[in-house]
Amino acid sequence: MKSKAAFVILIFSGFSAFAGAVEASTNFYVDPDWTGVQVGTASQPWNALSASAWTTINAALASDDLTIYFSALKADRVTQQSRAWFVQCRRTDYGPHRLTLDGYSFYNSSETSPNWLSNPDTDINDAYLNGKVFKTTGDGSQALGWTRVDGNDFVTHNGLVYCCIESHLASSDNEPGVGPNWQLYWDQHGTSSTEWSSGASYKCYVKQNNVTLRGFEATGAGARSTVAGDNLVWEYNYIHDVTVIGPGLDLSYTSHPDSSAAQIIARPSTNLVFHHFRIKNTYGEGFYLGSINPDATGTFQLAHGNQHSYVLLEDFVIINPGINGAQGDGVDCKSGITYLTIRLGDISGFGGNGNGINLGLSATNTDQHILVERNFIHDSTFDNQGAQRAIHAQTGGASDASLYGFKGVTIRNNIVANCQLGIQFTGSTSPNQPATYGSVFNNTVYNVTPNAGLAVNTNVSNCVVKNNFVFGGADPRGVMDASGVVSDYNAHDGTWISSSEGLHTLALGSTQALASVVDAATENFDVVLGAPINHMAQTQVSFSDDFVGDPRGLLWDISAYQYEPTATPTPTPTATPAPTPTATPTPTPTPTVTPTPTATPTPTPTATATPTATPTATPCHGGWKHGCH
Repeated sequence: MKSKAAFVILIFSGFSAFAGAVEASTNFYVDPDWTGVQVGTASQPWNALSASAWTTINAALASDDLTIYFSALKADRVTQQSRAWFVQCRRTDYGPHRLTLDGYSFYNSSETSPNWLSNPDTDINDAYLNGKVFKTTGDGSQALGWTRVDGNDFVTHNGLVYCCIESHLASSDNEPGVGPNWQLYWDQHGTSSTEWSSGASYKCYVKQNNVTLRGFEATGAGARSTVAGDNLVWEYNYIHDVTVIGPGLDLSYTSHPDSSAAQIIARPSTNLVFHHFRIKNTYGEGFYLGSINPDATGTFQLAHGNQHSYVLLEDFVIINPGINGAQGDGVDCKSGITYLTIRLGDISGFGGNGNGINLGLSATNTDQHILVERNFIHDSTFDNQGAQRAIHAQTGGASDASLYGFKGVTIRNNIVANCQLGIQFTGSTSPNQPATYGSVFNNTVYNVTPNAGLAVNTNVSNCVVKNNFVFGGADPRGVMDASGVVSDYNAHDGTWISSSEGLHTLALGSTQALASVVDAATENFDVVLGAPINHMAQTQVSFSDDFVGDPRGLLWDISAYQYEPTATPTPTPTATPAPTPTATPTPTPTPTVTPTPTATPTPTPTATATPTATPTATPCHGGWKHGCH
């Protein structure tokens, strides 16, 4: 059965290719319990990453990839190794070699004669969630990564002061204010500094490139994590029970501070991968993806435009963001991120005026290439503080008023259950910010109340809404009351508001809708054989799989799931030894792709349900250090 449980198993048992140790050409070792001579080797490990250790690390990175192994366990092979540290990456080398900080692969089995052995838990999927990786409880403010206050080099040149925004070797090409590419490395601001010198190395600690952080547990009052940089890999890390400062995980803005005084301190980051991770019980958001700083002035935001690009979130779980205070968004994406993909996520327990996934605007009229697919977003807190939209893409926020709006967002194959609003892709007229080129395909939305299950409306154009199954909860089930939406092949019970719904959309009774899935009450939304939504969807060319990645075949179902015989629960057999014809696992679909539905379509809704059921936007635009109050 392709149930919710099967989906969770997929998250934690798949991707086994990453489970082994990540070996590099140069290795260093850290064991906090070692008291002997410290040079960073396996026989004489460091007991902390001191300034002198980082000097050695950066020198080695100039010629080689490098891995720093933290002892996952104490010498007894059982007890988890733990320290109240900010495991702070201080990479200054600007070359292409990868630096990996690994808290999983090995442990030191002897404190008198160091002997490093492989982690006895050979499955990193299990180890990082069950106390078999290096644990940091933080320094009171940070636990893992690096921050926007880590610092930059400043120089004075030709009477002006410049801030380094990308670590580099000084040359005529990047000479501040003079070289043809100087703006890739410097931003002109600051008050005083030393004179620029050709041939010197200049550093931007705020942005550190080609770094992998894997196999750590971060927990404690202030154990949040912050990162930014090109070619970043964040994997198999578990952040939980952070109680006084947030968010749990933060992708830094490229500017600082969070006010009208903001200045650029880092060049935008690209090619960032966050996968195989868990975040639970945070103060503030679970994962906050900064890009354009919403607390900067509108003029500043527009001048610098879209920032981070090619960001992937994949195979992750976020539980109870904001449960310890502040705003509880699961994944909060600020405006200015392009080529963003969020998939295979399980987000639950969001509240505190927060949403499951917030999507940010584009600064300009350019394709954002945003894809949100195959996520399970469910069971918001219903704490009466507002928001709690599962997937939220809405313009009109005061702090984003200078930006363009949305262009190019695809939301498909997601399951939403038991939230206050389901899926929203909405523009605004004041300010005039459109939501354009939105595609909403094959989502299952159940028991959304008190707001709409699916809303694509207000200043929208070139949008397509097809193959979605929206049932249970409050009316209206759907709001597509705009001429810029092509909506068809959907299924719903209750009220469906659409200015020109296609003739293939199915209006079901509540009993029909509930009977179309295995058990909505336990959040098992597998489609059953013979459901009215079987084979009633329109085949799409842009994708071909369903919620769990199975191929849909030739005849598509209206749902995030595609029915397959093995997914249908088999009734308890009788004592008759011969199988009955109804037990055969092969369905006999109608050969036409778009058959006429037996249920009466309702392209024109009743006038009693109005679009005002879609909530007014009240997104949080405060910076991460504010906790988004």
